[in-house]
Amino acid sequence: MGAYLAAAEAICDAFACVVIIVHHSGIDATRPRGHTALTGAVAVQISVKRDAAGNIIAEVEAMKDGHEGAKFTSTPKVVEVGTDIITGKTLTSCAIVPVEAAPASAGIRAGIRITPNQRRFLDILRDAIADAPADLSGTATVPSGIPAVTRDILKKCCVTRGWLEEPEGNKGRAKFSEMLNTLAGKRLIGVTDRYVWIA
Repeated sequence: MGAYLAAAEAICDAFACVVIIVHHSGIDATRPRGHTALTGAVAVQISVKRDAAGNIIAEVEAMKDGHEGAKFTSTPKVVEVGTDIITGKTLTSCAIVPVEAAPASAGIRAGIRITPNQRRFLDILRDAIADAPADLSGTATVPSGIPAVTRDILKKCCVTRGWLEEPEGNKGRAKFSEMLNTLAGKRLIGVTDRYVWIA
């Protein structure tokens, strides 16, 4: 480990850059797993995890020459980057976009559990809201100032992203409605007969 850290320091000196060491936590998620020399050698330690809504939270846990505790909230978003000249298929990549951290009163409770399928649906909903053509913040059935998307647009996004295969069939409608009801029951989203938004 000493040689590893010395090599990282040599790279920093040679290229005047930062070396980022990606590590993971152990059973005790409050601290990194592994050799304590890592913690002692780093200039900054940043934890990265997901919240209940699937947002990515980066928090400065330790910093030798600065303040600790800063948090940055973001979410991945699929973006189109071009077209495959052979197949004609749309090429996509992932961009990381900032989002406002949800306040404690927003209904996202600590310890709430969501499945990977529910997280994926929330990601699609978040992207659909970001790309929605109309500002729905003034709609009477949506809380003031909260961006929303229509059910129809959200359903089309679910089809585009491959989450929903038969949107007009009974099975597709049932899957879509069940997910809305489940997430609304967990107070992660708000739903009316026409609109959907992040709670």
